[in-house]
Amino acid sequence: MKRVRLVPLLLSFVPGMGHLWEGRDFKGLVLFALFVAAGGGVLEGALLWSGPGKTEILVVSSLIAAGVWIYSFADLFRLVYEPWRERDRLRRNEHLREGILCFLRSDYETAEREFLANLRLNPGDPESLFRLAVLCRLRGELGRAKKYLRALRRTDLEEKWSWERAQEEALIAQMERQEGEIPQEEGEVLHEEAV
Repeated sequence: MKRVRLVPLLLSFVPGMGHLWEGRDFKGLVLFALFVAAGGGVLEGALLWSGPGKTEILVVSSLIAAGVWIYSFADLFRLVYEPWRERDRLRRNEHLREGILCFLRSDYETAEREFLANLRLNPGDPESLFRLAVLCRLRGELGRAKKYLRALRRTDLEEKWSWERAQEEALIAQMERQEGEIPQEEGEVLHEEAV
């Protein structure tokens, strides 16, 4: 049984590239940008800067570049090493299951904590984002519900949750109209004078 996927691990020699391969785009881009910025500092301190502080620039930039590289490699190893991936998958499933059970018992605080814990393990998880949007709508937090639905739209690339998202957006729009938080849509006329 193959326990480590080699391609992303080899790509991780440039921090962020392995994360991009694994679909962790935001983290990959941040790590790459930090590494490039630190590399620019190393170049500046080693070759270009001739004024005071040259050694400090070189040392600090080198430490940042090394730290980013070590963190990137260690974090990616966690993603590609099969036993750790399986452990994370089981933890995500447990958080999701517990969150759904708490939601059904109307224990919304615990349900929210469980869904957020699942999102920390699996950023952009469409099911957690959708369930958090529903939870926020039920608690009357329409702004937060819309924020989770926007995140769901960005992360649900295969459109598996598009029908559920559309239904939830319609419910939120209906609640906002009833509360008078947004103006009536075009074509809807209020007949206040017809008494």
